[in-house]
Formats: sequence, structure tokens, C-alpha cells
Amino acid sequence: MFDLLIKGGSVCDGSGAAAYTADIAVKDGQIAAIGTFPEETAQTVIHAAGKTVTPGFIDPHTHVDKTILLAPELEPYLKQGVTTVVTGNCGQSPAPLGDEVFYGSMQNFQYLEQTGADLFEMVSFFQDKARAKKAMKEIFSVDLDWDSFGSFWEKAGTLPLGGNIVPLAGYNAIRTAVMGKDCLRPARPDELKQLELLTERCMEQGAFGLSTGRDPNYVPGPWASDEEMIPMLRIVKKYDRIFTSHTYNVDSRGKNDRMGGYREMMGQAKAAQVRSNVSHVHISGMAGTAREAALAAERTLEYFHQVRQEGVDLSFDIIPDVAFSDFTLPYFSFFLKGLVVMSGSRRQLARNFRREEFRQMVRQMVRNGKMAYFNPDVKGNDYWFSGIMVTRHQDSRFLRKTLMGCAQIIGKNPLESIMDLFAEDPDMAADFLMEDYLDCSLDVLFSHPLSMPCSDGQSYPRTYNWTGSQEVPIYCNATNAGFMPEYLRRFGKQDFEEAVRRATSLPARRFGIRQRGEIAVGNYADLVVLDRERLKSFGAERDPEGIEYVIVNGEIAARQGQLTGSYKGQVLRPGR
Repeated sequence: MFDLLIKGGSVCDGSGAAAYTADIAVKDGQIAAIGTFPEETAQTVIHAAGKTVTPGFIDPHTHVDKTILLAPELEPYLKQGVTTVVTGNCGQSPAPLGDEVFYGSMQNFQYLEQTGADLFEMVSFFQDKARAKKAMKEIFSVDLDWDSFGSFWEKAGTLPLGGNIVPLAGYNAIRTAVMGKDCLRPARPDELKQLELLTERCMEQGAFGLSTGRDPNYVPGPWASDEEMIPMLRIVKKYDRIFTSHTYNVDSRGKNDRMGGYREMMGQAKAAQVRSNVSHVHISGMAGTAREAALAAERTLEYFHQVRQEGVDLSFDIIPDVAFSDFTLPYFSFFLKGLVVMSGSRRQLARNFRREEFRQMVRQMVRNGKMAYFNPDVKGNDYWFSGIMVTRHQDSRFLRKTLMGCAQIIGKNPLESIMDLFAEDPDMAADFLMEDYLDCSLDVLFSHPLSMPCSDGQSYPRTYNWTGSQEVPIYCNATNAGFMPEYLRRFGKQDFEEAVRRATSLPARRFGIRQRGEIAVGNYADLVVLDRERLKSFGAERDPEGIEYVIVNGEIAARQGQLTGSYKGQVLRPGR
């Protein structure tokens, strides 16, 4: 007797081969047989005639390890058919831990205040470990009782996991574990030895690979030179694991240089001869028109082809939407959160901006390094002033204008203009600008057979307010809530089987995920039943449609867009 029978569906097995009609029988968490079977041979039957059956989708780039202890159900992922997530990307992971620093990026205001984090920073990565331990217990009832990479994932593995977890070790966490708060400098020879030992320990304790974050604000990542990184990557190579990197968009001088970031990563990968995956490839900052965007994407692929010809084992993932940011921002107040907390509310801050003495205080704070991204005198801040667009304001002159464009209308510098805009409308909204003309770059980038879709998301439910503050609320981003149906709908039009392969067997192969990503007898039963005609995403506004059943390790985890309460996900181990 089978546990589950999916009957009569069009099986798109994840290999890229043409779909075929068959029944899929599941027993003891694995695919037991594929063929034609009577309904009475199974305890539970899913009628899939007219539907498509695929392997569970695999997201190669997430940050669910930041939230897994608080939201282990992986709700936004299950609702779009993602059964396995790779996490610990961009050099960021909650383990290993040293004695001084908890490396994280929690956005909850109560937590940030208790840990002494600077609310005037866009994101605060470093928290004092002792204060973080106290705050985690008091606010979230979570014991910060791990230190090693292995002990963190042992703890996570005891929770009701909605999907499977593929953990990477973040090199920023490794560096802070060894060097503590004094990590914004090159490592000494004795520290390099400790870094190597800890990197190897992470591999031994189940890391599928090592990730780095190289943008200037991804501290302490940019402090690690090639001479430091290459020995670490040789350890990754020794264990046949993968190297992933958030390559830098902006160099140390504040200049846009995406290709320079790629060249740095590829040089390291080539020297170590390590399998590599470039994180969330895009061409923002490389183009000003649709034609330039397409050419920039082509140049990117040409460079990737060149380094593959030189022997680098390379793949890459892409967020399938140009309008991406880390989260959804209902109000502009996020960019002024320190001032909102200081004032007590958005409206009080608006009133304060009408007082010259308060504005003078803000000017001095910015000159002294608070909210440095809004300092009009700092070279490189055009990235913020030209990269943030007003999406809601009671004065229609400012709608869909960048902060720089608003400043030109007002006739003041950008900082003064921001204070004027907010004083007039404290409920104004703005977000990172991603021009529509960039959209054509996605078609070019996804034309490559080694490209994979990713979300860059976390595990909180779609409606969860990350800050806990109604004055500065933030929610998950659009791709976090529905990237997979949108990817399949758009990029699966011409070759659905190939689109499925990029989201299943390809990431499984690249990251060394055994017995998943393909519908085959003996593989684990991570499966999705979907209606191709109804596939649709709605961003962060509501849950996606068209995903009818999601099966994780043989159990139905989601049915018609609702979680069933069956949490059979696992923390996976390399080679198992």
C-alpha cells in the first residue's frame, strides 16, 4: 500500500526532458514507483489530470537562517511550491559565533534598541553578543545557546520545518567569530590560521559551501583580501563544496563597478579551482536605456563564458524581477527610522522638520556620520539620491521622481528636500528605483542554461511586520512572496520543461543536494502539483495562485494555497 498516489498528471520531471503522463506513487517519504496504478493501492490520492507535476522547487539564494528560529514553517516558500532553500548567503549566517559579536540583521525595533544597535544605519549587522542573548530571550523566547555552525543547525533541526534547508557558512560570521569587534582590518597571520581552522570546521559540521559578501557595507567582508580568501576556498574545494558570493556593486571608492566585482570573485574561484555560483546577477547601474541594459546583460554573459573557458566551474542565480529590494516599504519613514524613534512618531517627526533648530541638529548628525547615505557632500551618495523614487506623496509633482529629481523641483540640496517632503507628508512612500527598461536584461540573463531563479528572501509570513512598529513597518519583498510562479509564467512560456529544470535539478546538482530536484524512483518525494493556466503572482499584496499541492518528504505540506500543518522539512547534510 502506497502512502500517496498522484494520479494522471503531466509529469515534468526536472531533467528538462519532455513531460509525460503518469501516476507517481509515494511511500515512506520517497518516490516508490512511476507508472499506472489503481486508486485503491494508496491511502491518499491526488487527482492531477489536467495538471502538471514537478519536483519541489529549490531556491538557491535565501536568508531564511536569519528568521528560521522565529518562523520555521517557511510559509511564503511552501505557498509557491519551494520545498528546499539554500541559506547563509552573502557572507551572512548566524553561526559560527565567537565571544563578542552576534552577526545578524534583525529589524525588530525593540530588539535593536535592547542590543544597542544604531538605528541610524540602514542595517546593523554587529550586535553585542551578551545583549543579543538577553534580548532574544526576552522578546522572542529564543535561547541564543549555540556557538558552532553545527550546533545552530542542530537547534534549527528540532523545529517544525516547513521545507528542507541547505546551509552555507557565511564568511562574515566566521571572520567575526575569530576577530570579534576588531575585524575591520586585514587579518594577522595567527588569525588567518584560526580562520582556516574554523572554515574547515564548518565544512565538517555540514556546510554545503562558503559564501561571501563584498559590497562596502557588508562588513567585515571587504576587508578579506584575495590572499586571505583563496586559502579558505581551497578548503571548500577539498570538501567538494560550493563558493557563492554577493559580488560588489560599488568598489571601495564608491564607484559603480559590477564587472569589477565579478572579476574579483572569478579570480578567487580560478585560483582555488572551486565550484562557484554568482549571487543574484543583475545589471543595475550599468545601463540607462533598454538597449544599454540588453548589451550590459550580454557583456555579463560573455564574461561568464570566458571564465568558464578558462576552467572556472560557474553558475549563477537571478531575482526574476527588476523591482527588487530587501523588503516592502509602506512608508518612506524606513529611511529616517532613527529620527522617527527619536521623535516618537512619523507625524511628530514631520512637525520637528518644520523647526529650524531640529533641522540644524539633523544636518550636524549627517555630517558626523549618522544616516551617512543622505549626506549630500559625500561622493557616491548619488546612488541613494538617484536610486530612491517617491511612490506616494500628497503633492503629485513628486510622484515617480527620484530624490534628486525632487530636490531639483524644490530647488534645495537632497537632504533639505527630504526634510521638506516629509514635513509636508509624513505618510509619503518611496522605494529603490528599478527602471522598467532594465526588464529586458532578464530575458538575456535567463537565456543562459546555467541561470537559476532565486528570491533573496526570508521565512516570515507575507503579512508579518518585521520591525514590530506601525510607524516604520516593513514586510517581505515581492519576490519573497511569489517569485516562483512569476518565473514559471514568464520564462516557461516557450520551454516549460527547461524552466522547471533551472529551478529543480540544476540547483540540486550545483549545490550537491542528493536525491532531490528530479522525479525519479528512489528520490525523496518533494513534489508540486500546479495548474499552469492559473499560475500568477501578486507580489507582496497577496498569496500566489496556481500552486495546488506541495509535498515535502512524502507529506502534503500545502493544499490550495493553505498550509496543512505537516512540517516534514529537514536540515540537509552534504552527501546525504
